[in-house]
Amino acid sequence: MFSFKNKVFPRFRSRELINKLNFSLELINSEVFEFLKLITKKDKVLDYSQLRIGLLHSLNEVLPPNSIVATTSYTIYDMINIIINSGNKPVFVDIDKNNLGPDISQLIDLVITKKVDCVIYTYLHGYNCDISKLAEICKLHNCILIEDCAQSLWGVKSDNCPGSYGDIALFSTGLFKNINTISGGLLCIDSKNKFAKDLIISHKLLKSNLTKEFFKRSLYALFFKFITSKIIFPFLTFPILKFGYLNNLEFINKRAREENNPKYIYRDLNSLLRMNIIQKALLMMKTKNSIKKDFLKKSVIAEIYLINLKSLLDIGILEIPGYKPFSSPSRYLKISSCNQIPILTNNRQKLLKFLMKYDVDIAAQHIRNLSNTKIYKKFAIMPSKKTEEISKEIILLPCYPGYPINKVKKLTKLINIFYKKI
Repeated sequence: MFSFKNKVFPRFRSRELINKLNFSLELINSEVFEFLKLITKKDKVLDYSQLRIGLLHSLNEVLPPNSIVATTSYTIYDMINIIINSGNKPVFVDIDKNNLGPDISQLIDLVITKKVDCVIYTYLHGYNCDISKLAEICKLHNCILIEDCAQSLWGVKSDNCPGSYGDIALFSTGLFKNINTISGGLLCIDSKNKFAKDLIISHKLLKSNLTKEFFKRSLYALFFKFITSKIIFPFLTFPILKFGYLNNLEFINKRAREENNPKYIYRDLNSLLRMNIIQKALLMMKTKNSIKKDFLKKSVIAEIYLINLKSLLDIGILEIPGYKPFSSPSRYLKISSCNQIPILTNNRQKLLKFLMKYDVDIAAQHIRNLSNTKIYKKFAIMPSKKTEEISKEIILLPCYPGYPINKVKKLTKLINIFYKKI
């Protein structure tokens, strides 16, 4: 304590203050938590500094070392690192062209033949896949099922949402996700699950630190927001990207790709962190109503895409996984939360260049076929022909809630013009 003009003040301790604020935020009943409990049918939600850290923590707790983990060959490379970090071995399966998720029949075969101890099912681009048969087989053969729902948060309750089938469901709160805490992840588990007690207890012991890595991510978020602002992007950022793409300048083009150089990243127990005070505060600002509003906005955008591109989709010039020719848009909206709209085309490079010439900011999917990368190909136990094919044909149509309708209409008009010319 110290005095000033006969008044006594406590010493300011930043660490104590942060701890108290952290504890206060713990007591707040987040609407996001309650919404996730509803759609996943699980009663516990655990927070992490990143989704992949949640995966690392769960694998450490629920699997013995040297376990075999089956996953898709079409995912971000660092998820494979996480499996290796946990002391286990990943194995790849091919994808299903109807939803771009892992091939369920291949996963079931691995589980039945006792070749794997754990399955990670990754939902891509907002698809809602019925994996009830996989869940049943996993339960029967004592195989752990983890659902990676980073790209498939549903804004409305349905009978079976992504995250409602397996032992554990993981959701991302990263910078470009529906729930944005700069980086972050949430793990859902039922307290009756045999792994829940140890996982929950060990989670309580994890630190909740503000790290250098988080500040780097925060600075990147501010920088990204600046260069993509309405003032900067059309007059500086996009012209540079356009020039680089049209002239095939790799030193510019690689800046626009997220998965440039797959590499191994080491992590240990010190990497296991909960959300920090800033992430928790951002999480508390998100409401169930705002999630629903975003979901409905994306549905409106997706419907415009489907209507305006219907003629190309019905005759097979373009493909959207899961879309049935001559069907109504409402059918597709039942199987996808429209995080992005993936279209498949044999003319990807020509189409992208054509769109760039008309000042449309759009890019090919950045995820690679990991089975064909030097560092991870040793984990391929079967051919990934569909993954290789899709990775060379896919383009993602923007479908985030704030994407302007006039840009959707311009984009679809240009796509139709392109295919009339060829």
